[in-house]
Amino acid sequence: MNHSAAQVLKQYLIDIGYFEDDLGDDWAIFVGSLPDKPYRAAAVYDTAGLLDGRIQSSGEAIIHHGVQLRVRSDSYNVGWVKIHDAGVALSAAQNATVVLGTSTYTINNITTASSIVSLGPEEGSTRNVGFTSNFILTITLDDES
Repeated sequence: MNHSAAQVLKQYLIDIGYFEDDLGDDWAIFVGSLPDKPYRAAAVYDTAGLLDGRIQSSGEAIIHHGVQLRVRSDSYNVGWVKIHDAGVALSAAQNATVVLGTSTYTINNITTASSIVSLGPEEGSTRNVGFTSNFILTITLDDES
């Protein structure tokens, strides 16, 4: 793979319309960090995945990539609904095509690995609240130009 699972998932969430790229002002999504603004934003992080053996004929290792989705909002209910709805959409993903640069990926499957966890208010803020949920993805690199 030429991109991390978090980068692939970020692009997929933009492609299906749940978030904007990281230049957006409302529901922007980032990889690896969540900047102070915008208030309504998300980030995806690469986490521990699962190694699931090898295909005997080719020796290819089967890897289920771990990813965490973190959502921040200026309203508890708005943030919870956003991560819940994104999780429902991710759980329904099957054989979804994602293009990043010159690489084409297929997200074969996304499994929810945790319930939604409230992080409470952000440090130094009484306004912003955060939520996380973890997912396991099976991704294949289809083509690179």
